Amino acid sequence: MDDKGLVRIQLPAGSHTAQLKYTLSPIGRIARNISYLAWAVWIGAAVLLVMRRWKKRDQKLEITA
Repeated sequence: MDDKGLVRIQLPAGSHTAQLKYTLSPIGRIARNISYLAWAVWIGAAVLLVMRRWKKRDQKLEITA
């Protein structure tokens, strides 16, 4: 790799096949899992908020009925 992050390879003349694979480093996997956990917390909070609003709305409907 050069200083700009580009991969450089020198191949002799002829026909070649190159395959580049990307894998996460161990710290990258940890960061991804923390990100998934954060998404789960946000989604859980949103669901709880919606449920509270439905509950309040149902209570108001019972009072007026």
